[in-house]
Amino acid sequence: MNEKKQYSFKEKLSNFLYYYKWHLIIGAVVLFLVGDWVFDIVTEVHPDYQVGVITAYTMPQEASDAIQSALEARSRDLNGDGKIVVKLRAYTTGTEGNMYNPMEVALLADLSTQENFFLITDDPEGLQARYQVLANPDGSAPAEDDFSVEGKVYPVSDLLGLDDPLYDQLYMGRRHFVEPDKVDYYEDYAALWAQWTADLQK
Repeated sequence: MNEKKQYSFKEKLSNFLYYYKWHLIIGAVVLFLVGDWVFDIVTEVHPDYQVGVITAYTMPQEASDAIQSALEARSRDLNGDGKIVVKLRAYTTGTEGNMYNPMEVALLADLSTQENFFLITDDPEGLQARYQVLANPDGSAPAEDDFSVEGKVYPVSDLLGLDDPLYDQLYMGRRHFVEPDKVDYYEDYAALWAQWTADLQK
């Protein structure tokens, strides 16, 4: 009677890898992708505020950083994660409004989904003429024939205390919403805007 061959651990491992190598590789790749996806979800930072920045030209990074820092210093932790995070969402629209400009399309999409409560722009008159999105001082929607910006926007330099001629050319306002009760943290946003603008309305 033939004796059953005894294989060493190395031989067993080699045989296993020969038959299941691709199973192991595919499994490892899937595990890595799932782990990476979970890591992104767990470590993702959710901003307390998203501010739309609508300008004809790309704003210098240092100016964006200064505005972001100034906003975070004047804001509150709305989502309770222990951090105050302001996200600036830039829309570089060019010198003429063009509905086929990808940034104009992105802006329209974000306005329809109520992504931005505050808006910064270098052309408040043009923004209001195209979208009539800037709210009255009390947060209500302007009348259908009201395309003015008076009382609806303030120079970023005055509002955030930034001392540079660049910020004199930028204006910040709050947007109005058709259904404010469906906007997360609406009352907190409104209270913050009232606090920021209180001294400027005197």
